[in-house]
Amino acid sequence: MMKPRLLLPGLMLLAGLVTIGAARGPECPCSGGGRALYNRKTEITMEGAVVNVETVACRRMSGSGTHITLRADGQPVRVHLGPSRFLEEKGLTIAEGDAMTITGSKVTCKSSQYVIAREVRRGELTVTLRDERGVPEWAGSGRRRGPWPPEE
Repeated sequence: MMKPRLLLPGLMLLAGLVTIGAARGPECPCSGGGRALYNRKTEITMEGAVVNVETVACRRMSGSGTHITLRADGQPVRVHLGPSRFLEEKGLTIAEGDAMTITGSKVTCKSSQYVIAREVRRGELTVTLRDERGVPEWAGSGRRRGPWPPEE
């Protein structure tokens, strides 16, 4: 049996860890795997309206990522865009109801289907998120393109 003087601190620690995990929000199911999963052979272009915008924690980059659900051809499609900070720097803000055109690779990871976006168009604005091999534009230059966010 746990000693009473250790019980309270133990419960407080557990509560703190649960709170931190909940505050981070949902996590990307295949965090950091976008480049490895991107397949040009499964690339599609779809048009639709945004029905949900979600900020998720991504393990392999600091900060958060932005995912959307796009209603295209009457069906909801989950779309992984990229780091929220990168989208902001490119002037891409997204809200429910926005009409968008997405080009990206259809993938399945951990039994979830989604699209890893390579290019996003909203009105006159076009933002390239990844090159044709799926390498993220926010990754810098070179083979791995370096860390994100860039050092200031």
